[in-house]
Amino acid sequence: MEKIGFTEMLYSVVIGISFLRISLEMSAISVLMFSFAFAVIVDDWIQYHYFIHIAQGEKEGGTKKRLLLMIIDVLFLAIWYLIIILPGNLFQYYLFLFFALFLLGAIWTLIAVGRVGGIIGFVKNTDISLAVYFFAVFAGYFLYGNAPERFIIMLASIIFWALTRISTWSEIVGSEFSL
Repeated sequence: MEKIGFTEMLYSVVIGISFLRISLEMSAISVLMFSFAFAVIVDDWIQYHYFIHIAQGEKEGGTKKRLLLMIIDVLFLAIWYLIIILPGNLFQYYLFLFFALFLLGAIWTLIAVGRVGGIIGFVKNTDISLAVYFFAVFAGYFLYGNAPERFIIMLASIIFWALTRISTWSEIVGSEFSL
């Protein structure tokens, strides 16, 4: 039987608390923003278990590495929670926080696993691609205001995110990994 670690508890608490933000008065864009954020955290949770399993198998690092990863985990979850509590009218900050989230994800993967081949290299590249994408959209939105519409940006973001994750998901599903 595997232990439930500190990071797993944090994921549970942060995700559980986020459900308190759901209300019948949410706008369509708020529902879309929340749904995307929830999909991202579920994806991250699965990748976290997949990569931590790989990292533990390599027996590299030690206490400093684990501490650094835990700090990044806490920062990641704090940023994700900020995304959830942001009102829809602060959309540009929502985009910026996703930039920070994906950048942290790439850094975490690099520290946890450290090598750049196969699925791990691909995930690092997609996290960096997503970080660049969200930064570019943030900068454009910040400079030009509400053009294009937030709903269109969200749909494009979801499609781009899903397309970058297809290979990762198929690799995880095809592996002998289990949660």
